[in-house]
Amino acid sequence: MERTVSLSATFTTARPRWSPVFQNGCFWLPAGVGTADVAGAPEIGTSSGVPSGQTCKSKDGSMARREASPSLSGFPPEPRRKVCRPAKSVRPWETDSRLARGGRGSAGASTMGRHAREAALLTPLALAVTKGRNCTKSVNPCGIRQYRGLREPPSELNSPRGASWIRNMATTPQLFEEPFDADEYIERLAWRTPGGGSKGGAEAFDPKRLLEEFESHIEELKQLDEKIQRRVEKLEHQCHREAKEFAHKVQDLQRSNQIKEAADIIQKLHLIAQELPFDRFADVKAKIASKYHDLERQLIQEFTAAQRMGEIGRMREVAAVLLHFKGYAHCVDVYIKQCQEGAYMRNDVFEDTAALCQRVNKQVGEVFSSPETVMAKLIQNIFENKLQSHVREKLDKTRHSDVEQYLKNLYDLYTRTTALATKLTEFNLGSDKHTFLSKLIKSIFSSYLESYIEIEREYLRTRGALILQRYYDSKNHQKRPIGTGSIQELKERIRQRTNLPLGPMIDTHGETFLSPELVVNLLQETRHAFERCNRLSDPSDLPKNAFSIFLLLVDHLCVDHIDYALEIGLSAIPSSDAKNANLYFLDVVQQANSIFHLFDKQFNDQLMPLISSSPKLAECLHKKKEVIEQMEVKLDTGIDRTINCMVGQMKHILATEQKKTDFKPEDENNVMIQYTTACSKVCAYVSRQVEHVRKSMDGKNVDTVLTELGVRFHRLIHEHLQQYSYSSMGGMNTLGYTAYVSSDITPKCIVLQVPLVLQLFDTLHALCNLLVVAPDNLKQVCSGEQLTNLDRNLLHAFVQLRVDYRSARLGRHFS
Repeated sequence: MERTVSLSATFTTARPRWSPVFQNGCFWLPAGVGTADVAGAPEIGTSSGVPSGQTCKSKDGSMARREASPSLSGFPPEPRRKVCRPAKSVRPWETDSRLARGGRGSAGASTMGRHAREAALLTPLALAVTKGRNCTKSVNPCGIRQYRGLREPPSELNSPRGASWIRNMATTPQLFEEPFDADEYIERLAWRTPGGGSKGGAEAFDPKRLLEEFESHIEELKQLDEKIQRRVEKLEHQCHREAKEFAHKVQDLQRSNQIKEAADIIQKLHLIAQELPFDRFADVKAKIASKYHDLERQLIQEFTAAQRMGEIGRMREVAAVLLHFKGYAHCVDVYIKQCQEGAYMRNDVFEDTAALCQRVNKQVGEVFSSPETVMAKLIQNIFENKLQSHVREKLDKTRHSDVEQYLKNLYDLYTRTTALATKLTEFNLGSDKHTFLSKLIKSIFSSYLESYIEIEREYLRTRGALILQRYYDSKNHQKRPIGTGSIQELKERIRQRTNLPLGPMIDTHGETFLSPELVVNLLQETRHAFERCNRLSDPSDLPKNAFSIFLLLVDHLCVDHIDYALEIGLSAIPSSDAKNANLYFLDVVQQANSIFHLFDKQFNDQLMPLISSSPKLAECLHKKKEVIEQMEVKLDTGIDRTINCMVGQMKHILATEQKKTDFKPEDENNVMIQYTTACSKVCAYVSRQVEHVRKSMDGKNVDTVLTELGVRFHRLIHEHLQQYSYSSMGGMNTLGYTAYVSSDITPKCIVLQVPLVLQLFDTLHALCNLLVVAPDNLKQVCSGEQLTNLDRNLLHAFVQLRVDYRSARLGRHFS
């Protein structure tokens, strides 16, 4: 049976004894069987997958042995033998390199040899074709050669696509994995180049094309050589680097072992030398000490270098060795110093310190056997050097030039330092870390805290005086000195009892000399002072210092500002007989009341927490009570004199506006109930003053003042009505006064609806009814509910004001 295949000619061949096995995407050939057996060549070769001298059993049980001898493309030759094979169509890439030389054998061998020579170039590469992979070679346990990764060639190798495939396969790096024979390579190249061999005779020979093919392959080989050379150089560089790293590791390990051994020996010698007498072994002891210090210094240098390289393991080893040396503390100092290098790059030393300690805390436990000691020493070093220098730089610069900024800096630095210490308590610093950190803070700020309260008081005294002076300067007011001593006290007592103004009256043009802005500034400065006092004072001195700040506030706010304004206000109150007087003292009362509320709020919010558990609390409360009483006395005096002035204004209105004919008209028949001019004006004036009182005061003070004003107003009207005589119809005009406040007659003045005042005016209204009631009903009215409890003489006095008192014989009702 014959099969044909298209290559450059069609030929017949016998069926081979061995058949290739296709498994796992590859063709497998048994050892001892060459491709010639498969292709039908008269000679057989062996698979190069079998090592030299090794045998492998074939499928029919025969044995084949490989001999070590060179051959084309790395395939060693086999002893030739004749074989008989059935015809078979042959693939060029399945032929052996031996077949390319031609051979003796069965019919068709010469024809087969020509085609085999054309494909001989592919033999080392094209065995065991697989699709889509790079070619790699391996040997299975039975010695079968396997090539993986070659792409399957095209069906027509003489086509352009086939020639390109052959060229690519001819210059792959896998081609040179076995010994390379240049003659064989050139022979193959010439055979596969059209017009390059004896094929077609001398007429078909094309030297130019052969030259081009050679030059092309030479360029490809150069490129391949460059690629291989770069790969070789890369591998050599990698090997050289790895060799150096390994050598360093070995060297470090050896050095580490040597240092450990030397440290152990010198440590023991050092201990022994301590027991030797000095006079006999002075030289020996000196040499041991010298070696001891040299090794100690070497270990510290090793530790320093390892720390700079970030080699935690090496640092731990060296620290463990140094632990038994006297220089262990120096090793810790070196570690602490290097930790701080480059750590303070920002302007915030506190944030940098917190970040540094956070980072070192993670590392120190991996290096040292007692990390809490090292961490505490690091923090101590930072506090005593970095933080202390930072604090001194900030405070010493402003201590004498800018006291306000100095106090602000001191408060800020101390606060941030204590906050940093609170963060540092998260780390393991030993058993009593809170006391440890407190001592560090005290060592930095002790010299500043000792003199703090004196500087604070002096600043507040100066600052308060400056704020007050700026305010009075803005008002163009020259502050009057307020007298003190026995003379001033005597004047105050006389004024309280007689209600007479002592001293010249001051015209302030309605200015109260009380400033909310000034008060806010004083309270703000005092609030900052309380905050600084709370933070910077020793706990045992805190109540005393806070009390001293409170006294300064009392002096500036209560005495120098509020009390002074009250004195000026009292001096500006006009006398009771003044006309059209400007009664602005109620404005002083209003502002003083608001200011005192702010003062009381700061007392409770800022001062009380600082002194609540100390004996100073009683002193503060007593001082506050004393100040309040002094201000209340002056406020009461001023309000009383202001009410007197109001009553004086009412008298003036009544005296100038009231006429006798208002109550005894000439025409009795045309009289109607109405308000007289005097009544309307005086009631309007009272309404304005009542509203003023309500705006100036709050709480029970409003009712108290309105009660006093209502009582005096009632007395004034009562006395005023007793100055006139009343006809039966004219007496009706008196009801206008009582209707203003009375609870029985409208319209009413709502602002004067104080119970006592209402009761007084209701009684006065009943008395005024006696002036208009008919004579026959007089006795009955006098026995009424509102008048039955009054003195009969008072009723009689009112009845005597009637013009018909004699003619109607009204006196008999009271006899």
